[in-house]
Amino acid sequence: MIDRDLCLRRALACRKQAEIQPDKREQWMKAAIEWDRRAEENRGRRSIATHEVHKGRMIPKLPR
Repeated sequence: MIDRDLCLRRALACRKQAEIQPDKREQWMKAAIEWDRRAEENRGRRSIATHEVHKGRMIPKLPR
């Protein structure tokens, strides 16, 4: 799963590229829309860790 904040940063970067490269504006805007869609899909979701490191060893986490 991709982090929502990362998706939003990438969408913003695509919009900036659209301003810098007007000849490829449509391509960059499509990419920005796709990153926005991914961010919306990940809204409210968090990564779930299944293991933790304890004394240098991977230990499975117990479900809550």
